[in-house]
Amino acid sequence: LRWLHLNSNWILAYLDDTTAVYVHRERSGLPWIREVDIDAPDLFPPLDQPNGASDLVRRFGRTQFYMAMRRFEPALEFWEETIARYPDLPQGAIIHASLLQSNGLHAAAEAILRRLL
Repeated sequence: LRWLHLNSNWILAYLDDTTAVYVHRERSGLPWIREVDIDAPDLFPPLDQPNGASDLVRRFGRTQFYMAMRRFEPALEFWEETIARYPDLPQGAIIHASLLQSNGLHAAAEAILRRLL
């Protein structure tokens, strides 16, 4: 995803919780293709579903997308909401530590990793 986003020959034409569609710029002249603004506050719709597999898949997808786009601040904020909702999530603490580290919060990341050890 990151490579496609940085490559000027491709534009992000569609995005949802589990799918990102990039279109070659030569084909982007079609009237129905609009580039997605990955920094838009309404990039993803609100999650109002109850806990469950679908909710969790959507949360993982959003977090991974933000991480791939190097948008670590919204990824961290969203992931902290996710682990509050799913405190026993496998790999939840490791992803949390990685996001803290990516946001420059090294001591907080180290504390999580030390606790895991």
